[in-house]
Amino acid sequence: MIVLAIETATDRVGAAVVSTDPPAGRRQRPPDAGGGHDQGAHTVLSSVHALAWRRHAETLHDAIAACCRAAEVTLRAVDAIAVDTGPGLFTGLRVGVATAKGLAHGLGVPVVAVASLDALGLGARLHPGPVVAVVDARRGEVFAAAYAGGGDPVGMGLLGPARTSAARLQAPGLWTPADLGRALASWRATAGAVRGPAGGTAPPLLLVGDGARRYADATVAPSDLAPPDGTARAAGVVRMDEAEIAHAIVADASHDHPAADDVAHIALALLAADRAAGRPAGDVVPTYLRHADVRINWERRDQGAARAGTGSLGEPAAQDVAPVGFAASSAARAKGRL
Repeated sequence: MIVLAIETATDRVGAAVVSTDPPAGRRQRPPDAGGGHDQGAHTVLSSVHALAWRRHAETLHDAIAACCRAAEVTLRAVDAIAVDTGPGLFTGLRVGVATAKGLAHGLGVPVVAVASLDALGLGARLHPGPVVAVVDARRGEVFAAAYAGGGDPVGMGLLGPARTSAARLQAPGLWTPADLGRALASWRATAGAVRGPAGGTAPPLLLVGDGARRYADATVAPSDLAPPDGTARAAGVVRMDEAEIAHAIVADASHDHPAADDVAHIALALLAADRAAGRPAGDVVPTYLRHADVRINWERRDQGAARAGTGSLGEPAAQDVAPVGFAASSAARAKGRL
């Protein structure tokens, strides 16, 4: 099976082509590189990531084309589309989901929805302790979720079939940094996070994501932060607003964004567990957790106008997905390609 993964939940856009069967001349990823079923049965044929800077549509279509060329795979060879459905940036999610739906409709393949925070958490799967994925939601808020040891959102077996526990400690939600900091500090104290079950020191809590680096102030030196492989070096006290989170570290910039590769790994694991995880294109919608900025701005203008006694300025209808023309153009591209 070949999956095309799409990642647009943050400022970075990504695409990846991942297969469950290694092509001739290619080796599957070793277990410690983050494989799939039984830790090694997914082959990343290609992946492309680039900062979009609010040009998600243009960047995404170029990334998909580059991925297919590098993988020597045509769109017609794709068996499913995996897409990050959020939470994340409103415009990015609209573009990513609309593109996935358009491609899936044109190719006649299912879409697998993957949560952004799950993919971000999976990127720290080598960390032995708890992982908190934090995406900057702008407006002084963050999207966050917490995961058990290993940071694996699907199961403790790194996407393997033997999923032995519910890895999510906290479902994805919208937080202020102050509320999240207090919740994490309380949770760490309640869970007895500093001492391990045998009396030794338990692995520290690792915060990953652009939201963590923006709002969390770590008291350890930058050289002591988590290296790119997700393992922990040293832990100290992390401050998030007024809260102090003991025995914690903040990952470096290499963990700022979800990776399209990890979106594909999760999608393949979901499909292996239940083929119904692949849904018709029309059934997939973004997970926003908050109204679009434009709606919030209109509501504030209306409230200000009401207080001033000038009457309502009106409110545009909210849209859950990108305009039909955008999705239709993606479907047309899919039908016309190779």
